Amino acid sequence: MGTNGSNGLDTRAMLVNLTITSWQARRLDKGASSELAAEKQAQPGTVRAHKRLVEKGTVTYERVQKLATSARTWHYAQSLPWATEGPRILPAANFVAYSQRMRELREEYLADAVPAFVADYPTLLARAPHLLGALYKPEDFPAPERIASAYRFDVRVMPLPASADFRVALSDDTVAEIRQGIEAEVAASVQAGVKDLWRRLYDAVHHMAGKLAEPDAIFRDSLTGNLQELCDLLPRLNLTGDSDLTRLSDDVARKLATVHPQDLRTDKAFRADTAREAESILAAMRPFLGGTP
Repeated sequence: MGTNGSNGLDTRAMLVNLTITSWQARRLDKGASSELAAEKQAQPGTVRAHKRLVEKGTVTYERVQKLATSARTWHYAQSLPWATEGPRILPAANFVAYSQRMRELREEYLADAVPAFVADYPTLLARAPHLLGALYKPEDFPAPERIASAYRFDVRVMPLPASADFRVALSDDTVAEIRQGIEAEVAASVQAGVKDLWRRLYDAVHHMAGKLAEPDAIFRDSLTGNLQELCDLLPRLNLTGDSDLTRLSDDVARKLATVHPQDLRTDKAFRADTAREAESILAAMRPFLGGTP
């Protein structure tokens, strides 16, 4: 049994925090900003000139950045918001799927992409004076022997706070008040997480309904594919077992996500029927989102 006053939530979920760092090959040049403002007869501080420190299209640099973006996207998609910035709620039901993909991304980031960029860095550093001309400043660039230290990829798993675990030498009334605060924070976070799931499902169906309502609107196959992925994910994130969310997610999976995109493109009557079906599901979802239009 859980002990945090939220129906055993501490046994069904955890907090997970993702930290990714990298060298950002962009710098604000205050001198160039001032010069540009003066040239354009603008007030000081109204123009900000950023310079790119490596050539656009540098494969090794862009690969590192894309992997970091992919990891952050996965992290947010596979977890729920917590009351504070940083950690997010990861339901135990989704731990395996989350961790497996995150391990793959971490391995590719630290063992492959970052070493490739670090090996490429001295060459990029040598090109920088030619690339930047008068904007080149040696201090914008880490020393080659230090560049690798700019990269981290850490996933930290922590238990949810449990009010019963709070024991300090304070009066009973004070401890009880603090425990109530912990329970309230957890409850508010769970509520926010459920609302986040409703919002994800609503936005996905709303997007599909909008596309299908326009007879000539162009869409990709991912219109239904993304919907299917979301419907597959929601049961693992449905931390409270919200039966209404389950019911409407099942409706979306059965009535919208399994539709073949090409049928929607070629059969206008079927497209219109599916659009109406999507609108019907949206109408059923709105009461759970406070009547969102």
